[in-house]
Amino acid sequence: MRMRFKRDHVGYIELEKLPIKDRKEINVLHSATFLLRGKRYYFKEVKVINQSYNEMIGYELAKDFGLEAIPYDLASYNGRIGFLSRDYMQEGYVSLEDLLKQYYGTEEGKNNLDNVSIMLRDTFPSEVAEKIINDLLELLMFDIIIGNYDRHEKNIVIDTKNGKLGPVSDNEMMLDSDAMYGQWYAFKMHPDDKYTLDSFLGYLDSAGLVTFAKKVLIIESSNIQSVMSRVEEKIGHPMNEYIKAEIAKKYSEYFGFLLRKIDKEVEARYTLTKSR
Repeated sequence: MRMRFKRDHVGYIELEKLPIKDRKEINVLHSATFLLRGKRYYFKEVKVINQSYNEMIGYELAKDFGLEAIPYDLASYNGRIGFLSRDYMQEGYVSLEDLLKQYYGTEEGKNNLDNVSIMLRDTFPSEVAEKIINDLLELLMFDIIIGNYDRHEKNIVIDTKNGKLGPVSDNEMMLDSDAMYGQWYAFKMHPDDKYTLDSFLGYLDSAGLVTFAKKVLIIESSNIQSVMSRVEEKIGHPMNEYIKAEIAKKYSEYFGFLLRKIDKEVEARYTLTKSR
């Protein structure tokens, strides 16, 4: 999606120049929804400039991974930079937070596959529950590959009408060093996980491990360059060169790390099988 609005000299849509309704809400909040040309949009301010690019890059990576995702664009409001999307929460999705509260009475400590699976299997028909659980495993795989720790229960949405995970959103915190090396994830395999990457790799069967290895290619250097070129085409401006170089460097290092982790997991399984 390329939003057909005028942009500033670096590609940001200047919201203050548009005929927005509910403008007062944007003035006082770091994130807000508003009406524009009969459609409701969502704007979120970011702390640092690279986070606004992250949302657009995350969208492109999700498409390459094979996930349905919410399109984003760069936007600013009176000098406050951030990102913009349609307000997809108006389309009937239910947040994982709401489902957990309804089932457990609280969402605290429940944002993990173990607790979520119990809730889903007790709430939905068996086939639907297993489909959503598999969708969540794919989402966790995606977050591990892009280094996104911030998949909390508020930004995971369920399409209860069609029995599947809703579109992926909120990737601004990707490239976090703790997440990229498996040390911490908001959504994880088990409540007591200390190292989510190892827990996830240990869960995968041989076919799943092959799938993971293939999916890791979305952060291979040539594809990262392709993703950033697509972002530049959408905004009609070059990305900041320092940010581009930083993203390319981080993903290059992380790509090598993940390949080594996969090799180590395969070797461990082979050694275990041989010793039996």
